[in-house]
Amino acid sequence: MTGQEVTRDAHVRAMLIGLLSLFLSGAGSLTAQCAIQRYVAIHSGGADAFISSAISFAFIAGIALGALLGGRSRWPHRRSRG
Repeated sequence: MTGQEVTRDAHVRAMLIGLLSLFLSGAGSLTAQCAIQRYVAIHSGGADAFISSAISFAFIAGIALGALLGGRSRWPHRRSRG
């Protein structure tokens, strides 16, 4: 086994672990969203369309905020010198 093959294997393994963690994170988030939606629907006595829309909006807004903050921390803005 050459050094290049070891590097490739490590890269593939890291990619698979990353994809698996993304899948599990998404599955957990979807499960939590469904549980919250059912809990609110049971305790509010109905209004399923409004509850579904509000919870979906909060879920998507959380994803967007995380992407925004994660992007800013990963790629800080450079100040132009001129």
